[in-house]
Amino acid sequence: SVSSLQDLVRHRSTKIDNTGNVCVWDCALTLCWAVLQDNLSPNVVLELGAGMAALMGLSLAVHQNDRGVKLYITDGQDSSVQNNKMHCHLMRAAAILRAETQCQVLMWNTETVMEPISADLTLIADCTHFTNYHAALLWTAVSHTRVGGSIWMCQPDRGNSWRLYQQLILRVNQNTPLLDVSERTYHEIETKHQDF
Repeated sequence: SVSSLQDLVRHRSTKIDNTGNVCVWDCALTLCWAVLQDNLSPNVVLELGAGMAALMGLSLAVHQNDRGVKLYITDGQDSSVQNNKMHCHLMRAAAILRAETQCQVLMWNTETVMEPISADLTLIADCTHFTNYHAALLWTAVSHTRVGGSIWMCQPDRGNSWRLYQQLILRVNQNTPLLDVSERTYHEIETKHQDF
């Protein structure tokens, strides 16, 4: 779809971040690569803040076409959701995508406002830059990921936003460890960072 100037500044009226409609960010590409490298095979996948392309979720679904993965593609912007519905439709028409997909608006919230999705794998790329949404993002991710499931994130550290998000997780885990947190590194990515 073609974005108008009104689409690009929609965040001013909706108060919902719209940067996912501007471009596909590097973190989405990196996380997509990492998930495919690890040959994950979840049954239910949730992509939070999918933006205009839902690159991670759709790539994983196509990679696992024979497994019948169920994919939830979500964003706070209705324009992103509509764009991703069109992607799914075109990919099905081209016989590239066989996964069951559901594209929907999902607002990050600190309250449970809908039935949990119960994802085996939740994917989040470049969504921690607005620190006032950290608690809502964490609660949304945790509440929609099944017990024993995984939440994979790839985030830049813009103005310490990633470190602040990590501190929030540490505070949540302080008295009772609810979340098992680990960091994955990949030689290929480290090499590219050093080269850059």
